[in-house]
Amino acid sequence: MSRQERSQATRDRLLEQGLSSFIVKGFHGTGIKEVLEEVGVPKGSFYNYFESKDDFGAQVIELYSRRFHGLLDEVIQADGDPLDNLKAYLASEVERLDRDGTGCLLGNLSAEVGATNATLRAALARGMAGSRHRFARIISEAQRRGRIRTDVTAEQLAGILLATWQGALIRMQTEASVEPLEECCELLLGPLFGSA
Repeated sequence: MSRQERSQATRDRLLEQGLSSFIVKGFHGTGIKEVLEEVGVPKGSFYNYFESKDDFGAQVIELYSRRFHGLLDEVIQADGDPLDNLKAYLASEVERLDRDGTGCLLGNLSAEVGATNATLRAALARGMAGSRHRFARIISEAQRRGRIRTDVTAEQLAGILLATWQGALIRMQTEASVEPLEECCELLLGPLFGSA
Protein backbone atom coordinates (compact mmCIF):
# COMPACT_ATOMS: atom_id res chain seq x y z
CA MET A 1 0.00 0.00 0.00
CA SER A 2 1.41 3.39 -0.98
CA ARG A 3 1.80 6.26 1.47
CA GLN A 4 -1.10 8.08 -0.20
CA GLU A 5 -3.32 4.99 0.11
CA ARG A 6 -2.37 4.62 3.80
CA SER A 7 -3.15 8.28 4.38
CA GLN A 8 -6.55 7.93 2.68
CA ALA A 9 -7.30 4.77 4.67
CA THR A 10 -6.49 6.57 7.94
CA ARG A 11 -8.62 9.55 6.93
CA ASP A 12 -11.51 7.20 6.11
CA ARG A 13 -11.19 5.48 9.50
CA LEU A 14 -11.26 8.87 11.25
CA LEU A 15 -14.43 9.83 9.37
CA GLU A 16 -16.06 6.49 10.24
CA GLN A 17 -15.22 6.96 13.91
CA GLY A 18 -16.47 10.54 13.76
CA LEU A 19 -19.74 9.34 12.29
CA SER A 20 -20.16 6.73 15.02
CA SER A 21 -19.37 9.25 17.74
CA PHE A 22 -21.38 12.19 16.40
CA ILE A 23 -24.57 10.17 16.00
CA VAL A 24 -24.40 9.00 19.61
CA LYS A 25 -22.69 11.90 21.43
CA GLY A 26 -23.27 14.84 19.10
CA PHE A 27 -20.70 17.28 17.74
CA HIS A 28 -19.89 19.03 21.01
CA GLY A 29 -19.90 15.77 22.98
CA THR A 30 -17.28 14.21 20.72
CA GLY A 31 -13.67 15.07 21.40
CA ILE A 32 -11.04 14.88 18.70
CA LYS A 33 -8.69 13.18 21.18
CA GLU A 34 -11.12 10.29 21.70
CA VAL A 35 -11.64 9.89 17.93
CA LEU A 36 -7.88 9.74 17.39
CA GLU A 37 -7.44 7.24 20.24
CA GLU A 38 -10.18 4.97 18.87
CA VAL A 39 -8.50 4.91 15.46
CA GLY A 40 -4.97 4.70 16.88
CA VAL A 41 -3.73 7.93 15.30
CA PRO A 42 -1.26 10.22 17.13
CA LYS A 43 -2.84 13.41 18.46
CA GLY A 44 -0.67 15.74 16.39
CA SER A 45 -1.64 14.02 13.15
CA PHE A 46 -5.24 15.24 13.04
CA TYR A 47 -4.36 18.39 11.10
CA ASN A 48 -2.66 16.31 8.42
CA TYR A 49 -6.15 15.14 7.46
CA PHE A 50 -8.52 18.00 8.40
CA GLU A 51 -8.23 21.77 8.71
CA SER A 52 -10.25 21.93 11.94
CA LYS A 53 -12.91 20.13 13.95
CA ASP A 54 -15.50 22.04 11.92
CA ASP A 55 -13.96 20.78 8.67
CA PHE A 56 -13.94 17.27 10.11
CA GLY A 57 -17.59 17.62 11.13
CA ALA A 58 -18.58 18.87 7.68
CA GLN A 59 -16.84 15.91 6.04
CA VAL A 60 -18.55 13.46 8.42
CA ILE A 61 -21.90 15.03 7.46
CA GLU A 62 -21.03 14.63 3.78
CA LEU A 63 -20.13 10.96 4.33
CA TYR A 64 -23.45 10.35 6.09
CA SER A 65 -25.35 12.24 3.39
CA ARG A 66 -23.73 10.23 0.58
CA ARG A 67 -24.79 6.99 2.26
CA PHE A 68 -28.34 8.15 2.94
CA HIS A 69 -28.68 9.51 -0.60
CA GLY A 70 -27.37 6.22 -1.97
CA LEU A 71 -30.22 4.41 -0.22
CA LEU A 72 -32.75 6.85 -1.68
CA ASP A 73 -31.18 6.43 -5.12
CA GLU A 74 -31.83 2.69 -4.81
CA VAL A 75 -35.51 3.47 -4.14
CA ILE A 76 -35.58 5.73 -7.21
CA GLN A 77 -34.03 3.04 -9.41
CA ALA A 78 -36.04 0.11 -8.04
CA ASP A 79 -38.57 -1.69 -10.19
CA GLY A 80 -42.21 -1.54 -9.22
CA ASP A 81 -44.45 1.14 -7.82
CA PRO A 82 -42.51 4.16 -6.50
CA LEU A 83 -44.93 4.84 -3.63
CA ASP A 84 -44.81 1.21 -2.49
CA ASN A 85 -41.01 1.33 -2.74
CA LEU A 86 -40.89 4.50 -0.64
CA LYS A 87 -43.21 2.98 1.96
CA ALA A 88 -41.05 -0.16 2.11
CA TYR A 89 -37.88 1.91 2.48
CA LEU A 90 -39.30 4.02 5.30
CA ALA A 91 -40.65 0.90 7.02
CA SER A 92 -37.14 -0.59 6.93
CA GLU A 93 -35.79 2.65 8.42
CA VAL A 94 -38.35 2.45 11.23
CA GLU A 95 -37.19 -1.12 11.97
CA ARG A 96 -33.52 -0.05 11.97
CA LEU A 97 -34.20 2.94 14.19
CA ASP A 98 -36.23 0.77 16.56
CA ARG A 99 -33.15 -1.45 16.92
CA ASP A 100 -30.50 1.24 17.41
CA GLY A 101 -32.50 4.35 18.41
CA THR A 102 -29.86 6.79 17.16
CA GLY A 103 -31.95 8.98 14.89
CA CYS A 104 -30.64 10.86 11.86
CA LEU A 105 -27.25 12.59 11.97
CA LEU A 106 -28.56 15.46 9.84
CA GLY A 107 -31.49 16.10 12.17
CA ASN A 108 -29.46 15.59 15.33
CA LEU A 109 -26.71 17.99 14.31
CA SER A 110 -29.16 20.51 12.85
CA ALA A 111 -30.78 20.78 16.28
CA GLU A 112 -27.40 20.92 18.05
CA VAL A 113 -25.32 23.27 15.90
CA GLY A 114 -27.39 24.34 12.89
CA ALA A 115 -27.98 27.85 14.18
CA THR A 116 -24.48 28.49 15.52
CA ASN A 117 -21.91 26.95 13.15
CA ALA A 118 -21.83 28.22 9.55
CA THR A 119 -19.51 25.46 8.28
CA LEU A 120 -21.67 22.65 9.64
CA ARG A 121 -24.90 24.45 8.71
CA ALA A 122 -23.79 24.59 5.06
CA ALA A 123 -22.98 20.86 5.03
CA LEU A 124 -26.28 20.05 6.75
CA ALA A 125 -28.20 22.21 4.26
CA ARG A 126 -26.58 20.37 1.34
CA GLY A 127 -27.48 17.03 2.91
CA MET A 128 -31.08 18.03 3.52
CA ALA A 129 -31.41 19.49 0.01
CA GLY A 130 -30.11 16.25 -1.50
CA SER A 131 -32.63 14.25 0.53
CA ARG A 132 -35.50 16.54 -0.45
CA HIS A 133 -34.54 16.34 -4.12
CA ARG A 134 -34.56 12.55 -4.03
CA PHE A 135 -37.88 12.37 -2.18
CA ALA A 136 -39.30 14.75 -4.80
CA ARG A 137 -38.16 12.46 -7.64
CA ILE A 138 -39.90 9.49 -6.03
CA ILE A 139 -43.06 11.50 -5.33
CA SER A 140 -43.10 12.96 -8.85
CA GLU A 141 -43.05 9.49 -10.37
CA ALA A 142 -45.81 8.38 -7.99
CA GLN A 143 -47.83 11.43 -9.06
CA ARG A 144 -47.29 10.55 -12.71
CA ARG A 145 -48.73 7.10 -11.97
CA GLY A 146 -51.74 8.53 -10.17
CA ARG A 147 -50.70 7.31 -6.72
CA ILE A 148 -50.19 10.71 -5.06
CA ARG A 149 -52.19 13.94 -5.29
CA THR A 150 -51.07 16.43 -7.94
CA ASP A 151 -52.60 19.65 -6.56
CA VAL A 152 -49.38 20.11 -4.54
CA THR A 153 -45.97 19.95 -6.24
CA ALA A 154 -43.62 17.03 -5.68
CA GLU A 155 -41.04 19.45 -4.20
CA GLN A 156 -43.57 20.77 -1.69
CA LEU A 157 -44.67 17.29 -0.70
CA ALA A 158 -41.04 16.22 -0.38
CA GLY A 159 -40.40 19.18 1.92
CA ILE A 160 -43.39 18.22 4.07
CA LEU A 161 -42.24 14.59 4.19
CA LEU A 162 -38.68 15.52 5.16
CA ALA A 163 -39.76 18.03 7.82
CA THR A 164 -42.34 15.66 9.31
CA TRP A 165 -39.90 12.72 9.28
CA GLN A 166 -37.23 14.81 11.05
CA GLY A 167 -39.78 15.96 13.63
CA ALA A 168 -40.90 12.38 14.15
CA LEU A 169 -37.26 11.38 14.71
CA ILE A 170 -36.96 13.98 17.48
CA ARG A 171 -40.17 12.69 19.07
CA MET A 172 -38.88 9.11 18.72
CA GLN A 173 -35.81 9.98 20.78
CA THR A 174 -37.78 11.98 23.34
CA GLU A 175 -40.52 9.38 23.75
CA ALA A 176 -38.28 6.30 23.28
CA SER A 177 -40.78 4.97 20.76
CA VAL A 178 -40.96 4.56 16.96
CA GLU A 179 -44.69 5.30 17.07
CA PRO A 180 -44.19 8.89 15.77
CA LEU A 181 -42.32 7.49 12.75
CA GLU A 182 -45.03 4.93 12.07
CA GLU A 183 -47.68 7.65 12.35
CA CYS A 184 -45.70 9.87 9.96
CA CYS A 185 -45.54 7.13 7.33
CA GLU A 186 -49.13 5.99 7.74
CA LEU A 187 -50.72 9.43 7.58
CA LEU A 188 -48.45 11.26 5.15
CA LEU A 189 -48.10 8.48 2.62
CA GLY A 190 -51.76 7.56 3.00
CA PRO A 191 -54.61 10.04 3.33
CA LEU A 192 -52.61 13.29 3.52
CA PHE A 193 -50.70 12.68 0.28
CA GLY A 194 -53.89 11.30 -1.24
CA SER A 195 -52.33 7.98 -2.18
CA ALA A 196 -54.47 5.13 -3.40
